[in-house]
Amino acid sequence: MRILHVINNLKREGAQKLLIDIVSNELNRENEIDIVLLENKNDFEDAIASHNNIKVIVSVYGKYSLGNFRTIYSLIKKKNYNVMHSHLFPANYYCAFVAPFFKKVTNITTEHSTNNRRRNKLIFRIIESFLYKSYDIIIGISDATTHKLKSFLFFKNNILTVNNGIDFTKIESIKNEQSKDLERIKELKKEGFFILIMIARFTSLKNHKIVIEALNILDKNFHLVLIGEGETYEEINNNIKTYNLCNRIHFLGIQENIFPFLKQADISIIPSLWEGFGLVAIESMACGIPTIVSDVDGLSNIVENGALKFNVNKASDLKEKIMTLYNSDELKNELKEKGLLISKKYNITNTIKAYQSIYNS
Repeated sequence: MRILHVINNLKREGAQKLLIDIVSNELNRENEIDIVLLENKNDFEDAIASHNNIKVIVSVYGKYSLGNFRTIYSLIKKKNYNVMHSHLFPANYYCAFVAPFFKKVTNITTEHSTNNRRRNKLIFRIIESFLYKSYDIIIGISDATTHKLKSFLFFKNNILTVNNGIDFTKIESIKNEQSKDLERIKELKKEGFFILIMIARFTSLKNHKIVIEALNILDKNFHLVLIGEGETYEEINNNIKTYNLCNRIHFLGIQENIFPFLKQADISIIPSLWEGFGLVAIESMACGIPTIVSDVDGLSNIVENGALKFNVNKASDLKEKIMTLYNSDELKNELKEKGLLISKKYNITNTIKAYQSIYNS
């Protein structure tokens, strides 16, 4: 089977990580897979270099250029793909416009979020309602994502849910992991500090600000580890300086393997304003780390009762949840057990099998 994936880039973010997990898994070795990137950002180059059946093609036109229609059209005409699968905006727009020219190609898109800025405007509701009719299959990464998209579109499209998943083998193979950044966290633990961790790209959606506000009203015994990069880094750094928290917040940039850092943390916090799924929450729970999430659609549904939930707009509520866990070993152990059990539902193998079944249908 020949499959074409179209995505904006391969930066280390949720949708991109899911795509890499799908295409690089053994179950997909029998397929011939091409990935078109709309911009030249590929953090997963090493992860797919050893896979002879995967080829990455970078569009010469740029992310928002109409020339991308030409790139995608030419590739399909040349290689006669069986499946075209798009991820994220604007990649899903380009594929929707190209699809009518190739009726024999199964056109699929995955919706990765419960919300976005376009959904606040009627014009985009109209546009996307028509564009999504070009897709044979639309996949939501959680029930909340699927429900929100169905509510947004005017037409009742063929939308189904395939839950995201995590690779449990990566958690099991971290025993000998070593790095300077990891040693830095271990030293803080030895000194008796209570470690909070947040793993997310620096963007307003991920809501770093609320965690910093909560840390500001917590005792000095609490330290925060931030893993990720992004456009709001400078803004967040300025907030940290304003609160005089530089000695209690530790920037570790992008990490190849987040699991060793999760294992060292006392609490993992996912404070997103909205999420389609919340992969880091499941990864935290799978590591046996007490987890606190914002009480928003998608994220809240996925963690069920395996994590504490706080009001996304109230730093005081986040602080209260942190202190509740800090003061109760019984609750921490309860969340660990529930979190581990719930996380087992979301094995990446199940996700890949579901996608493979869809491709073959």
